[in-house]
Amino acid sequence: GLPLLTMDRDQRLGKELYRQIAQLDGVTAGSVEKTIREAIQIGWDNGDPQIWQQFVPGCTRCPKSKEFLFRLADVLRRSA
Repeated sequence: GLPLLTMDRDQRLGKELYRQIAQLDGVTAGSVEKTIREAIQIGWDNGDPQIWQQFVPGCTRCPKSKEFLFRLADVLRRSA
């Protein structure tokens, strides 16, 4: 399975996640990274700021992919 719930912040969450998703989908890790980055940007541009504050509290700019992935992993860890 994907390492999302088991990785520590010191590990390369993004790189490992991109690599594993790429393997599942038969694409490159770079294309996965780009797609996630673009999805975050589109969500930021079109989203509700209050919803973003739930995932990235205090963020006043579009979060970087790594910031968003760490926060998402935290949320998923708590609900597991």
